[in-house]
Amino acid sequence: MSNKNKVYATIGIGFLILVILIATSTYFGLRDDPERVAEVKEQAVIYLEEHFDEEMNVVDVLHDNASIYEQFNYAAIVQPADDPDFEFLVYQHRETGEYTDSYVAEVWEDELEAYLIPQIEERFGEDSIQELWLTYPKDIGMRLDLSHENVPSLEGQEANAVIRLTLARGEEDSDEAELNALIEDLKSELNVDSGHITLAFSDNAFIFKDKNINESF
Repeated sequence: MSNKNKVYATIGIGFLILVILIATSTYFGLRDDPERVAEVKEQAVIYLEEHFDEEMNVVDVLHDNASIYEQFNYAAIVQPADDPDFEFLVYQHRETGEYTDSYVAEVWEDELEAYLIPQIEERFGEDSIQELWLTYPKDIGMRLDLSHENVPSLEGQEANAVIRLTLARGEEDSDEAELNALIEDLKSELNVDSGHITLAFSDNAFIFKDKNINESF
């Protein structure tokens, strides 16, 4: 084999090894770690016993393998025994190393969703919502030193909501103006002074799909 072919072969083998390493790392990064899952469940039970008087049930563990949340990788999903429709997270905070919960964030998300749905249907049409996803920073209660025992309204709070609304149709000419009007309502009626909204569409186009509309305020 010539020196030139040896170089090509070495490069090819090196590239193949790199691909294998990346694929292996990705695979194991996406898989749940059973030991970590068990640890989070155990620590969540201890945390709940120390911080909540109500009966709480750990129903599952969320593994954030897509890095959606910056506060944690694993979090226990908790339901109050008397209100199983409400869920919050208990997790080890990535920065502090201490366990905390997302109770305040979940209460505010429910409040914001209850406000938004009728506003969206009024502005974009009934049955227009294909998906509404929204979140507050999961550690907002800890950051603002708010107790789950007396969660205030989200009105006027310094918290940055992230909202993604997907409409069950393609884009219409008035959508951007209606989105801006919705933002103004959030600012004036709820005194929400910062956040980000993405308006997406579920058109059936194969190539030239409608672009998302992104607004920060």
